[in-house]
Amino acid sequence: MTLVPLKDVYCNAFKFERFKNCLVSDRVFKGPNGLVFDWSWIDGERNSIVLDEIGSMEASITPMVFPDGEDYWRWVGGGSSGFSVGTVKNLIRAQSGFCGSGSFRWCRWVPVRCNIFAWRAVLGKIPTVDALSYRKISVGRSTCVLCEFGDESVEHMFTSCYVASIIWQAIASWCGINNFFAFSMEDLMEVHNYVGLKGFAKSAFQGIVIVSCLRIWKARNDCVFDRKIVRVGDLISEIKSLSFFWFSNRFDKYSLSWDSWCRFTFM
Repeated sequence: MTLVPLKDVYCNAFKFERFKNCLVSDRVFKGPNGLVFDWSWIDGERNSIVLDEIGSMEASITPMVFPDGEDYWRWVGGGSSGFSVGTVKNLIRAQSGFCGSGSFRWCRWVPVRCNIFAWRAVLGKIPTVDALSYRKISVGRSTCVLCEFGDESVEHMFTSCYVASIIWQAIASWCGINNFFAFSMEDLMEVHNYVGLKGFAKSAFQGIVIVSCLRIWKARNDCVFDRKIVRVGDLISEIKSLSFFWFSNRFDKYSLSWDSWCRFTFM
């Protein structure tokens, strides 16, 4: 239930309140025979609408119970179990659509910073040109620095940019799957569920996509701030080597050689 301040519900009556910053406790007291109202109205004729609002306000406050003792905060999200991090997580998970149009599933073998970057990209929270412009921050040119075509946005940079398209084709060929297409960042983060891979290969492909997005973003920053030329071949090699390093060291349930990784074979 959404709680609305009385001043917003009974706005016509509030116009006649002498002290606009008053609290309910300043106007309502607990008397021996029930609640006592001590209004402080400014001089002026009050029409029937104002009088009706005053009556309705008093009628809505009268049934309320004001227990003795001091006020205190109470956590209602966990029922009778009290406040804990676990109850907060359960409450968040129970809410539908709390992470945009869908929830982002983290990859367990890539570093946390990679997952956080991908999660923020899904939410549109990375500082692309269109995101900065939306926040009234002028950065000059708006075109994508990687392909020089199209306005820079999350969707363009990771799905429709020419450089990104070449990278996704190279990754599809490397992983032995058909070329895949994504129309949004959400689609890209879910593509590992629809390319026909299973087990370790599926988990590896999920992380490769996340690592690729991070390297694309880094290439973009190198181009913007250091004027570095983007070489797609070098970028793909970096994605392969970096993802192998993280997978082989963080995925402790599977031992994989560099040769097997380059051939994307999991025995």
